[in-house]
Amino acid sequence: MHSKLSHTLSFAPGPAPITLYLSALDVPGYWLSESFRCLRLFAAFMGLQVLLIAVGYELSPEQSGLVVFWPAAGLLCGMVGSTPTRTWPLWLLATAIQIPLGFSLASCAEALVFAGLIRSPLQQSYLLNRPLYLLAAFAGVSLFATAVGGLVGAAVAVLNFGGGVFWESWRVWVASDFLGIIIVAPAIGWLLLP
Repeated sequence: MHSKLSHTLSFAPGPAPITLYLSALDVPGYWLSESFRCLRLFAAFMGLQVLLIAVGYELSPEQSGLVVFWPAAGLLCGMVGSTPTRTWPLWLLATAIQIPLGFSLASCAEALVFAGLIRSPLQQSYLLNRPLYLLAAFAGVSLFATAVGGLVGAAVAVLNFGGGVFWESWRVWVASDFLGIIIVAPAIGWLLLP
């Protein structure tokens, strides 16, 4: 069983704790072994996401309609990147419930690209004792994931709100989500990964 005491960050050579952790938890019964484990995590994620969405809107300039910091993107990427693939539908469903459909598709695409690309550098940084490698890979993966999600998000913004310039919307999306990911996702990873 995974306990809070096993939360140690070690870049020592040897078997990668992160690989063992993610593969051990990716079994059908683990997330249901404790009563309501999934429900509690889902509820906590939903509550935190509501709070971070409110923070994103609150920190945006008045009357501009632009969101300059989107911490909810960091939460979603952090959860999808730090949990087994069996739990991903939970986090994606919570996002689809709370954000309009077009924007939730962009956010989900961004999170899936992020999770798919960050797993290998995360495991290699543990195996090779190279935390700077993880830092560089994290920045690159975050930028690429936001660029992909931004394509969908900017298209939705231009189609729904009209009159906008696609590349301007894309630039704002990439910048706000990148900022949210580099600030929030490491905290989520630190809480969830061994």
